[in-house]
Amino acid sequence: MKKLIVLIFAAIACNSYGQQQTFRGLSFYNSHTAMPFSKFGKLISGTVHPGIELSQRKIFSRHKKHDWFWDAKASVFYHRFVQWGIPISAGAGYRYKLLHDLSLDASVSAGYMHSIPTHDKFKLNEEGNYINNNGVGRSQGTINVGFAINYTLNPLSDKKVEIFTAYSQSLQMPFIKSYVPLLPYNQLHVGIRKQIK
Repeated sequence: MKKLIVLIFAAIACNSYGQQQTFRGLSFYNSHTAMPFSKFGKLISGTVHPGIELSQRKIFSRHKKHDWFWDAKASVFYHRFVQWGIPISAGAGYRYKLLHDLSLDASVSAGYMHSIPTHDKFKLNEEGNYINNNGVGRSQGTINVGFAINYTLNPLSDKKVEIFTAYSQSLQMPFIKSYVPLLPYNQLHVGIRKQIK
């Protein structure tokens, strides 16, 4: 896990040098536990498990009809009755430009997640009594696959602004080794991304 964290921060540091375009983004999202790519309707009409995400994107290869980019993301979300999640990830993606102001993204990422249970945990001590064992949370890993549609509000500007909606599938692991080793999350994001100098 420590090696993964070091790799993530190294990728973020590498992204800060010599790139053609850099964007910073903010999105709000809802999460729902379900098998990958299922129960899309629950993200809109089901229980709300809210989250907020900050991101930085660097486009490292630009072409007329497509781009390649790096992403670094940090977020926090609340899954009612289960946990607070604080994921940090880095990844890469591909953008296809449908029109000068409309594009589609696909990306993959991996990272670290700190999970803080929202319920009390107890363990049996040597004297046979149960004691509180909440601690400061657990270290987890995540992998993520995402798809987005983007609309650029000012495509001819030097500092572009994009609004986007994204669907992502995330796997938290190991959640509970004995019976739920992988916890899948479907997520629906709505956000804004702005080009910075």
